[in-house]
Amino acid sequence: MLQLFQSRKEELQAAYGRRLTAGAPSRCLIGPAEFSRVLETLGALLRGDKQSLTSWVSAWIQAALAGGSSLWECLSALGLVESACRSVILKESDRKKTLALLLGQLAELMGQLRQMVITESLKSTLVSGGATGAEPKGGGIASAETSRPAGAEPSRSAPAEASRPAPAEASRLAGAEAAGGERTRTGPGEPTLEDRIWPALAALVEEEEAAVCLADLHGRPFYFNRAARQLFGLDEKQPATAIRLWQLYSEASWAELRDVAVPAVNQSGRWKGRSQLRHLGTGQVSEYETVLRLVKPTSQERSSCLAIVHRPVAELQRLQEALAEVEARKHAILETSLDPIITINAAGQITEFNRAAEQVFGYSRQEVLGRTPSELLFPPADTPTQQDRIERYLRSGEGSQLGRRVEVTARRANGELFPAEMTMTLSQEHG
Repeated sequence: MLQLFQSRKEELQAAYGRRLTAGAPSRCLIGPAEFSRVLETLGALLRGDKQSLTSWVSAWIQAALAGGSSLWECLSALGLVESACRSVILKESDRKKTLALLLGQLAELMGQLRQMVITESLKSTLVSGGATGAEPKGGGIASAETSRPAGAEPSRSAPAEASRPAPAEASRLAGAEAAGGERTRTGPGEPTLEDRIWPALAALVEEEEAAVCLADLHGRPFYFNRAARQLFGLDEKQPATAIRLWQLYSEASWAELRDVAVPAVNQSGRWKGRSQLRHLGTGQVSEYETVLRLVKPTSQERSSCLAIVHRPVAELQRLQEALAEVEARKHAILETSLDPIITINAAGQITEFNRAAEQVFGYSRQEVLGRTPSELLFPPADTPTQQDRIERYLRSGEGSQLGRRVEVTARRANGELFPAEMTMTLSQEHG
């Protein structure tokens, strides 16, 4: 690949020029001269010099964003670069193995370049809290976006602009400055701790099943992860910055967020409740568990953004219902059994005492809960032996009498002793 960049530079420039002409972008973010610079820095990366590419990306993305360009426009410009390189590669070799190798290397290089661009974009956003206006006093959430415009109805098609966050936009979380801490390098091109951590966290958030939205301190969204885009029906080409939070909620839920959640977040940094969320394409409303939290880097006095996380209530309800069903089934088995069944926990305390046990031993369930079998159900002479045996089985999970019927002397509530057969088994619940 390095040889290709060096020996086919003119062909690459010509191919890129044709794409600039054919594509007719509204703003040329990477001109012919800048394209040569991109090739040089990619070549340096192939030689192990990552710093050159990092420096170029930082300067380029800051200039582009300062000039009013969006992240999507920047990524689209890189798409033209990749397209030009790919076209030259396809002409370069007719051998399938060589072709696949070169195309794979190109894809990997461009992936790293996009990752850097997204990272630098997030840094620029989070340094100012994602807002272009004045920062809310005290680092809380401002009220600029907490009221729905008069007469406004929830849009079923959020406005699309020429820019959008990338599908893997969670990579923007790679902005190490958002989490604070100094970035130090021990040598040129050597990755810092933040370089390793933030891309991994970014990928984790992007693939998270919960819907995650990040908004600036004025309540203006600048990031939705994949689950959130699906939940709200956002097209891949729709920029997060074109969405207004009130569009995503029912009127009642938006009023609660505005009047209850925002004051709670400003006071304690967190709020949890339920919200009715709106799909912008169909208008369908679904109930979700909602958590709002201020993101405050440890090295900064003020919060940098607002994180909003949604989880489906239906899923939580299904888990709770499944657990309740299991408990009900277990209770039915216990209560209909003709044999006395006594359940004890890891501390040796009675947690279940079925109806048959009440009839045989003469104790009510409430009388024995929290007590140990040895102090109630066995005669004093046998109590130490039975208690030691139970504790040993609980500790080791093993024993010669586990799963076997053994004859014991039991004691009723009135002190009467009687012969009984006892079987002990172990089970694990809740881990």
